[in-house]
Amino acid sequence: MTSQNHIRVLLWSPTGAGSHYYGPGTSAYRLYRKSDERLVVTLAHGYRDQDLGLFHATRMVHPFSTCPLNQLRYIAAGRSWVRKNFQDFDIFHGLSAFAYTLSPALRAVASGLPAVVKVASRGTEVRPKGTILSGLMRAHERRISALNKLNAVIAISKEIADDLRAAGVEESRIVQISNGVDTEVFHPTDLESEREALRDSLRIRHRPTILFVGAIVSRKRPHLIIEALPILRSMVGDCQAIFVGPEKEPRYARALRRRASELAVNDSVIFAGHQPDIAPYYRAADVFCLPSEREGMANSVLEAMASGLPIVVTDVSGMREALGDDRTGNIVAPDSEQIADAIRDCLTDSSLYPGFRNASRRRANEHFSSSAILAKHRELFERLRAGGTAAS
Repeated sequence: MTSQNHIRVLLWSPTGAGSHYYGPGTSAYRLYRKSDERLVVTLAHGYRDQDLGLFHATRMVHPFSTCPLNQLRYIAAGRSWVRKNFQDFDIFHGLSAFAYTLSPALRAVASGLPAVVKVASRGTEVRPKGTILSGLMRAHERRISALNKLNAVIAISKEIADDLRAAGVEESRIVQISNGVDTEVFHPTDLESEREALRDSLRIRHRPTILFVGAIVSRKRPHLIIEALPILRSMVGDCQAIFVGPEKEPRYARALRRRASELAVNDSVIFAGHQPDIAPYYRAADVFCLPSEREGMANSVLEAMASGLPIVVTDVSGMREALGDDRTGNIVAPDSEQIADAIRDCLTDSSLYPGFRNASRRRANEHFSSSAILAKHRELFERLRAGGTAAS
């Protein structure tokens, strides 16, 4: 049952929404998990393994894959689905600026349903690809034109918002809302006994521990952590790195294992795979590291901050915004020696470590808590439902 106090949200995510390491979908799931009865969320998706119990309702639009022909079919099915069902919703909330979300979003707008799309990545969603095919199809121009027909475009970082403006998206449509983190699920432990108990339960040895969370893909450059390990061991002695996340690029994952063998650090590298519950891994670790080539605003960085971990990251979109001016960690070049130096400082400098931990937790609470981010979404949706614009 709904009323004017409820907002019926159509969450559009072809790749699903849950804990399966699709950044925007995972972020949306964790965000709406904190929702109260005022937001009634229906997920429309194309993910065969979607957990059906996470939202108010879940609807399979059409099985989705990366095959171009499949995506065309998904777009057609999506537009038809929205045309038939738009009257059941107050807001269309899409999780990417690709055609398989934008086209159904435009169908929603044409039907009178306000549509919002989230842009979560720099480079792939806003900037032109530069290929001959995309040039001939004028894909970039078509995407910007589509974004300018939506009611709002959510940018999760200042850099993405700047990219949207530079690409020609109208200022009146852009609203900046970062990713959020559940600071109740992700929290620190200050007791060494609890950390040791967690390591025992996770079958992790008791030694200084560096954590990486995310899909094992070349874009996130986890190989730099493996290459930093022998350097770090020469500085601080025995230590280990844990990689939590699915191996989405099997060839790259095999190369990581070969590299660990070549550097004789096999015994210090743990591939934990996909873990539905990742919070214990943060509390069992000492330092978090994400040396990515490209991000929007990584959920894992916010989770590490909420867990009170010192952060070592590369200077990509959203990182300076996430870390802020507080001493939450280090931003380094994508270089194994610099990464090793930064991790060593976090592990060994007794004057820095408590400050890193406290600043990380404080900043996550003050700026990125799920409740605050959810309130921003709700305010935007209420504004649009009432006929207003993205700007407050």
